[in-house]
Amino acid sequence: MVIAADEARHAALSWRVVAWAVQAGGAPVARAVTAALAGAAVGASVTPHDRPDLTRHGHLGPEAHARVVAETLRDVVVPAARVLLAA
Repeated sequence: MVIAADEARHAALSWRVVAWAVQAGGAPVARAVTAALAGAAVGASVTPHDRPDLTRHGHLGPEAHARVVAETLRDVVVPAARVLLAA
């Protein structure tokens, strides 16, 4: 739980930094953020490994990893980005 809480704080800080950058840099920065997020969606199909022996140690297999990444982008990243870029 300690690691998860720490990562949640890192994620929150990252969104605050992006919000500040968009506010300070305006439309050019907003376009760059949009492009970066689109690139993240394309790169999300890459899995960290294809070793079934690691799944018994808690690592996600390729299918589960791809599903979690797609759901996270759809349910968390895209809605948060829409709110941030609309501000």
